[in-house]
Amino acid sequence: MQAVLVSALLAAASGCAAPSSPSNPLRWRLQVRTAEDWTDLAQLAERASQIAGVPVEPDVSTIAPHWYAITLLCPDRSSCKRASMKLAAQRSLFLELRRDEVRRIPSTPTAETRQ
Repeated sequence: MQAVLVSALLAAASGCAAPSSPSNPLRWRLQVRTAEDWTDLAQLAERASQIAGVPVEPDVSTIAPHWYAITLLCPDRSSCKRASMKLAAQRSLFLELRRDEVRRIPSTPTAETRQ
């Protein structure tokens, strides 16, 4: 099961964004299912960052009970892959990981907001 999960993460990596820089890191968004429900999402981000070995944006969002969206901040694609595999290996905390590939389109500004 874990091999399938890691294979899926690596396959999804091929669609990653352009090169990053220290001032503009690669943002790698994941959906994670945790073993327990988290009320302190900043603490979840901190814990994920410790495990992954890369920073995690503090704006973790709840998707559903035990499901959260986190964003890894990596210098490059291979770092994101390694970080994802480290998270997937922590089965006591993360039961499932998925690449979040939902495209978020900003809302169109109205005439009132353009002024």
